[in-house]
Amino acid sequence: MGNIPWYYVFIIIVAIVFFAIVGLGMYDKYIKKRVDKDKKDKKLNKDNPFVKKLYNPNQKSKEIKTKIKQVKQLSEFEQVKQYNLNLQKSNKQYLGVYNYFGSKTSMRLKPLVFVQEKKNSCYLCQPWENKVLSLNHHDDKYNTMKQAIEKGYHHVGCTHEDIDYLIMQSKIEKNYFSSATKNKNFNLKLEQFKYEKQIRLLKASIRKNPNNSNEINKKLELYLNQYQEFLTKNNLKRNLAREDINANDTIIFS
Repeated sequence: MGNIPWYYVFIIIVAIVFFAIVGLGMYDKYIKKRVDKDKKDKKLNKDNPFVKKLYNPNQKSKEIKTKIKQVKQLSEFEQVKQYNLNLQKSNKQYLGVYNYFGSKTSMRLKPLVFVQEKKNSCYLCQPWENKVLSLNHHDDKYNTMKQAIEKGYHHVGCTHEDIDYLIMQSKIEKNYFSSATKNKNFNLKLEQFKYEKQIRLLKASIRKNPNNSNEINKKLELYLNQYQEFLTKNNLKRNLAREDINANDTIIFS
């Protein structure tokens, strides 16, 4: 030690202290990340009783694991969706200014929205999902709503939601559903529309032909059984409002 200059010793000590601090910081960050992940997983499990029902430590079936992943994924999608909806409700604007004061993003300098993803969207709307759109006629940074509509977005029967976009507050996540999944679900939706249309026609026929109502009722009952099998097979919900013969186009394509 006597042959080593004192400043070398000082530099070594400083280096050791520096790397120790950095190492502890990284370890602390790692621990916090693990804790946050555990909390998130615990919340997902709490919000989704299906996860507990499906999960079995002794069963290592790939199908079960895939199902659990899908349930968690859907839950996370719904959580993000609800967060943005709540954010929109709590940030009412007055003369272009949001009342969420204390945040720099309270000032809404331009009207922006983003397209809420749907798991059964059509090919016309898919390119715009989770994208920010400007409601101005011209915008140098964002695509405009006018441009999106010209390319097919918000077509007749479209049920997409445009959510107010607040910079640094709104959460725009990755697409949770693949194009293949969306196309499959959209085609199922169209198939459901066909069933509902036929049900409305049969009900209208019963009203127009009361003398043959028994025969038509039998046809309707058989058709409803087929329809219920279709719904059960594809895990879809029946919509009685769309089966009403007096339903308007807004309800029929909802």
